[in-house]
Amino acid sequence: MHHLAHFDSRTREVLERTVAALAARYGSDLIGVFLYGSATGPDFIPGRSDLNLLILLAKVRMPALDAARALAGRWRRDRITPLILTVADLHASLDVFPIEIMEIKASRIVLFGQDPFDGVSVQLGHLRLQCERDLKRHLVRFRHAYLGLGRGTRELEHLLAEAVTGLLPVLRTLARVAPAEVPADRGGREAVIAEVARRLGFEPAPLLDALEIKHGARRSAVELRGLVDAYLAQIERLVDVVDRLKLEGHWV
Repeated sequence: MHHLAHFDSRTREVLERTVAALAARYGSDLIGVFLYGSATGPDFIPGRSDLNLLILLAKVRMPALDAARALAGRWRRDRITPLILTVADLHASLDVFPIEIMEIKASRIVLFGQDPFDGVSVQLGHLRLQCERDLKRHLVRFRHAYLGLGRGTRELEHLLAEAVTGLLPVLRTLARVAPAEVPADRGGREAVIAEVARRLGFEPAPLLDALEIKHGARRSAVELRGLVDAYLAQIERLVDVVDRLKLEGHWV
């Protein structure tokens, strides 16, 4: 797999072994295997980041699930997160999961078989609607999670770190479709946050601070309270902007 040459030897070995096991288990029913997500970009950390695999099968019934279940223990040890679909599932999901399909298409590396994404496009209106829905869900869940926190700072740091990480797929989507030229290179998380903030007119600092906490930075209790308030304010601002965003056409 020459397209894996930039990975460390351990990651290459895991991916090659996994594809070989899938081919042996499924034979002609295995349509394709694709690596996607952070593993194909600058934020990948060997041994710590998950390896997201899209596994396309001719059919997904009990025999196929049992075959995957037999491999699941090894997948957990290797930090592999599988997504098992048929090609029909993929095409039927373009209107309801456009962000997920865009994420896979934009970042994918073909490990095995046919690539069905060359002719796949998603409607920008569907993308805008899912962005708005996911942002509003994010805001509601953050508020709810805050109510269950203890009085220490660690839980609050964890909440912020997990929140900003979960927000990144929506931000990457907005970086690709919001009005402006999309950068040719796929920047890291900080670059995505800064770019979306520039285009849509919100303050990126609270999100970048939360990302620093994700990477191990510490804040005092007073600083964390201020950061949470600022973070919520900017998410509310982003919700309002996306609610009014006009997008037409298709993302290809």
